[in-house]
Amino acid sequence: MKKQTISADEFCGSIDINKQTLAKHRSGVRICPRLVDMPEPFVVRPKLLWWVADIEAWVESKRTFRPAVEAVEKMPSSIETVPLAPTKRKVGRPTNAEKNGVV
Repeated sequence: MKKQTISADEFCGSIDINKQTLAKHRSGVRICPRLVDMPEPFVVRPKLLWWVADIEAWVESKRTFRPAVEAVEKMPSSIETVPLAPTKRKVGRPTNAEKNGVV
């Protein structure tokens, strides 16, 4: 049987945030951009519980990149790697040989 609810621990683990971040976002102390428009839990005490369907719908609405499989296969591979130009190193402290004029 499929699980119907999700706890705060499971929710935070699934979207990779801290419980403290969730608590501060809910209290309004610090707004986390990843949690904007998050659905409200249906149980608040003794612990936060959300409906799994609500969380799945919210995650799907947050998804911005939804490529079609055919479109990904037809994309041209025009992205080439360009080697970076070698950087000039800063001059460091002179060695004893350089101080004495012997190079």
